[in-house]
Amino acid sequence: MNRIAWLGQASVAYALHIPACCRGGYNRLSESQKEAADGLALEYLNKWLVLNRREQLTKEQACSKTEMDLY
Repeated sequence: MNRIAWLGQASVAYALHIPACCRGGYNRLSESQKEAADGLALEYLNKWLVLNRREQLTKEQACSKTEMDLY
């Protein structure tokens, strides 16, 4: 799983109190909704990275990471 996907799923689950077993809703979004969600996840990922003295990522870099690289 990449960082963008992880952040998107975690954000929705947290905000709406949705259990992890119901995380397939992303696939029901339109392409423009997916792009908007991915963009917002990337924005906040980069804010976290900057606050933690790490380099910001492009969308391609953020999506190419594996689960073990998330932390």
